[in-house]
Amino acid sequence: MSQQKRLQIKLTGQVQGVGCRPFVYNFARKLRLTGFVQNDTQGVLIEIQGENTTVDTFIHNLQSSPNRPTLFLIDSFTSIELPVHENEQAFTIQASSTANSPTSRLCPDIAICPDCLAEMNTPSDFRYRYPFINCTQCGPRYSIIKTIPYDRPNTTMAGFEMCPRCRTQYGDAADRRFHAQPVACPVCGPKLTLLDNTGSQIETNSDKTISRTAQFLLDGKIVAIKGIGGFHL
Repeated sequence: MSQQKRLQIKLTGQVQGVGCRPFVYNFARKLRLTGFVQNDTQGVLIEIQGENTTVDTFIHNLQSSPNRPTLFLIDSFTSIELPVHENEQAFTIQASSTANSPTSRLCPDIAICPDCLAEMNTPSDFRYRYPFINCTQCGPRYSIIKTIPYDRPNTTMAGFEMCPRCRTQYGDAADRRFHAQPVACPVCGPKLTLLDNTGSQIETNSDKTISRTAQFLLDGKIVAIKGIGGFHL
């Protein structure tokens, strides 16, 4: 029987909000390794267990795989060996740890990716023309986060409960929105509205809101656009 080992790995850098946990989860399960991954206040913590050579393969790919998420950037990688857990059966994503002071690097907001852009322009897609479309590789990060670790309850998205379709994508390991914290759609997410200078609604249809706002600007009017990162005048 091949020798088993268990490692605890700590990652710092741009490792939260970039698809790190989904990548680690899927790759560990592909290799039939057990353990867990979680965000914490310093970065990402991984405990990985399996045959020596398989664990080594996991570590190599974690640091240098071309299939790693493009936004996933490691500043430091440390590991220590731990006692093997004899009865462990699976690899999981655990709830984030809030112990210690937050020091993990925040990911900036990322421009829309090609996949989301294609969906947004597809009439049959349920996020067709939805302005707040996002996934693990694009969308708001820095502008919505309130504290580390980066999880939906710690962002301004906490007040938007996911609808069944968004929740299904969020929980599907094969979906690119697996554990995408800002995931939303027209049914459950933020919406565009147009208000006058008294706060009264002028328009709630997203398409008309954008076109009427553009016309106001062409007419020389002043518009305050409140987005995820504040106001633009």
